[in-house]
Amino acid sequence: MQVFSFQYSVFSGRLLWENRGVKRCPRIVLISLACGVAFVSTLHSAQDVDPVYHGKSLAQWLDAANGSARGTLENEAARLAIQEIGTNGLPYLVKALANGHSVSRDTPIPMGESNAKDDPAKVTIVLRQGLTAADARAASAAYGFYVLGPAASPAVPALASLLNQSNKIVSTRAMEALVEIGKEGIPPLIAVLKDEQHANRGFASFCIRKMCMRPSTRTNMAVELPVVMRCLKDKDKSVVAPAAAALGLLRLEPGICVPALADLLKHTDWSVRQNAADSLRRFGEDARPALPALLSALHDPARLVRMEATNTIRNIAPEVLEKLARR
Repeated sequence: MQVFSFQYSVFSGRLLWENRGVKRCPRIVLISLACGVAFVSTLHSAQDVDPVYHGKSLAQWLDAANGSARGTLENEAARLAIQEIGTNGLPYLVKALANGHSVSRDTPIPMGESNAKDDPAKVTIVLRQGLTAADARAASAAYGFYVLGPAASPAVPALASLLNQSNKIVSTRAMEALVEIGKEGIPPLIAVLKDEQHANRGFASFCIRKMCMRPSTRTNMAVELPVVMRCLKDKDKSVVAPAAAALGLLRLEPGICVPALADLLKHTDWSVRQNAADSLRRFGEDARPALPALLSALHDPARLVRMEATNTIRNIAPEVLEKLARR
């Protein structure tokens, strides 16, 4: 079972128990409606259509892919079938994401990455046992977008409209689908980040970080550097921490980014400080102006922050650590 499926299921499982509302942004709604009329019309006209390939429906192929280990004949056959169905399956995939917002009434099962390493396919099945049927279909649909990737770009307007659903789970799944689509999925995510009233901005920031990790979308993210920089001053730590990580992945404008990251080493949240220290490491010698802040971080109360600060200093100015060791 692919790592994507496990990580997505874990995050979705947690959200099932939060289920908080997302305020609507009129501007995003209008843009989404204007761009997505044609696709949404197709969705409504084909909302009950589940495309068939070689005698199996798309839903069955998705279940086969999710329930088999990567590299097996069953998994490869399922992936190929999903790709062959292609854009014909987008109305079904979008509808499944939109309807997968029920809170499971089953007994929740503990989730952990350590279990996934032993038997990923089995863990994914266990994770999905805590979902309702609609949520299980939504999790499978998310994997469909992973398989299709950029080929699913015609669904961007419809997915963008889901970002403003009153249910946070639907919004989150739509964001994940936009990440898998790639560069065409960036604008809707940036729009969410700019909307300070949107309750799911933290996950949008996380998705932007993922975009910066991927070579296929990192270049496209470069033009959004000002938006990422503004996120550093956000009141929500779940927005700030991924944005700090994104700066290190982009490695642009060190004269602006390095001082901003150095300031984050004083942030009240340890995860923000850790991401800031790690991003400074990625800037290499360009991060030397941040040495005073990094030296102070060596005494941070959080062990992981101290470790990141040490690794960063070792990378950008190893002689400084050598002098400290001789004292």
